[in-house]
Amino acid sequence: VATISSRILPISVLTPVATEQDRTPLQQKLDEFGEQLSKVISLICIAVWIINIGHFNDPVHGGSWIRGAIYYFKIAVALAVAAIPEGLPAVITTCLALGTRRMAKKNAIVRSLPSVETLGCTSVICSDKTGTLTTNQMSVCRMFIVDRVEGDSCCLNEFTVSGSTYAPVGDIYRGDKPVKCCMYDGLIELATICALCNDSSLDFNETKGVYEKVGEATETALTCLVEKMNVFDTDLKGLSKIERANACNSVIKQLMRKEFTLEFSRDRKSMSVYCTPNKPSRTAMTKMFVKGAPEGVIDRCTHFRAGNMKVPLTPGIKQKIMSVIREWGSGKDTLRCLALATHDNPMRKEEMKLEDSASFITYEVGLMSGRCFHRLES
Repeated sequence: VATISSRILPISVLTPVATEQDRTPLQQKLDEFGEQLSKVISLICIAVWIINIGHFNDPVHGGSWIRGAIYYFKIAVALAVAAIPEGLPAVITTCLALGTRRMAKKNAIVRSLPSVETLGCTSVICSDKTGTLTTNQMSVCRMFIVDRVEGDSCCLNEFTVSGSTYAPVGDIYRGDKPVKCCMYDGLIELATICALCNDSSLDFNETKGVYEKVGEATETALTCLVEKMNVFDTDLKGLSKIERANACNSVIKQLMRKEFTLEFSRDRKSMSVYCTPNKPSRTAMTKMFVKGAPEGVIDRCTHFRAGNMKVPLTPGIKQKIMSVIREWGSGKDTLRCLALATHDNPMRKEEMKLEDSASFITYEVGLMSGRCFHRLES
């Protein structure tokens, strides 16, 4: 019993502190007004009493100075009581109730009256928008690949993606014209990374009649992008909605096999997968695919893909790529960004210390990048 009591006591003491609520702006203003009013009334009462000191010995008080002092003290106290605005709480409650009524007409239910005034004082509202202000679905809306090198800079091919749900239906646009992704080597490699460096999938819910995510929303957005891109021009006609969900991803996964995954970590801000070709050939080779934060991934890159060429990553080209990322990430849309990269000659898996996560970052040195895309939560 003593042991139980010793554990309960701290909890009982800490509970009031943990449940104490912050005072609203209205309550703070009323407290401040009350303190100021008390000081002013006190000064007035003292001034009234002092002003009448000369009348303490008036004959009406029987010539007693003490009786006169007590008499005018009572007057000062009565003045203080009369000066207190006893109707103020009723007036404030009425005003807040009227505000609550106006908000109720706009389908906003207020459980606490002071929150009406608090909302009126609010200039910035911070909210968890995903699933609260949005549909809790994430989709890729813009992406770019490096097209060609121009001196110490580069020219980018920028694309937009239609569709804002998990439905694998949408088109890829360059400017205002739809494009076939199979015509761009960079997009084929981008889709390969999205499909293999991924642990999610799409599922068609027959009851609801909608496509849903299986896994994390971030990776599901990549899975959906692969389906929209259809880089190998897969024939999708005649497929049921269940078969259509992961048709294009399945084609890519038939080409390469995922051996193991280097999970995401905060120090390197990326995730990697080690893949080998299902059918060995002269052109097919073991690769490591990486996705993560642009600043971390691009810093570890030594080359980038321009079309179908492997080009050294110079400071000027890196600055060009990062400037576009900053523009998209801090512009009017404030898009979230991921960079994709490939390691063409990764270390043999027998030489890797897979039990030591701190060494994962060394396996990603020497990456080749050239693909970056932005996601928009909707």
